[in-house]
Amino acid sequence: MSFPPEIPEHKAWKYAQTEWERSFLLDGPPLDLKQLRSKQIEDRYLKQTNIRLRKTFDGKQKQYKLSKKVVLDQQTKRWISTLYLSEHEYELFAQLPAFILKKIRYYFDSGQKEPIGIDHIVLGKRELWMAEVEFASEVDLKAYSF
Repeated sequence: MSFPPEIPEHKAWKYAQTEWERSFLLDGPPLDLKQLRSKQIEDRYLKQTNIRLRKTFDGKQKQYKLSKKVVLDQQTKRWISTLYLSEHEYELFAQLPAFILKKIRYYFDSGQKEPIGIDHIVLGKRELWMAEVEFASEVDLKAYSF
């Protein structure tokens, strides 16, 4: 396993965890999503970094996070470390140059152990639909069928 030079290998897991995730590109919305729980997400991918600044709103509460993700052995395994921020801290980081992506994430209970996040992303005149599933382990990921 290889980490970027700024992450000391002997401390790599002290403040981080493994994220197992699979994403699927969809042809369109898989069902009527209006009845599902959802949240608005604005991601700011800080230029020339692996750092994402995220603001979410679920209709009641806003949440602010700063995360660093590094792809490890394969595309489905990532090292991730996250800080929760105040709105003031978020606004300070939001001044940095970033690529901005806005989406609505719907949460669908598929009847399996892992809920599915369905993202609706609008890019100009184009719409993109993606499903994303996070897993507790590599075993769970390999056993999953979509």
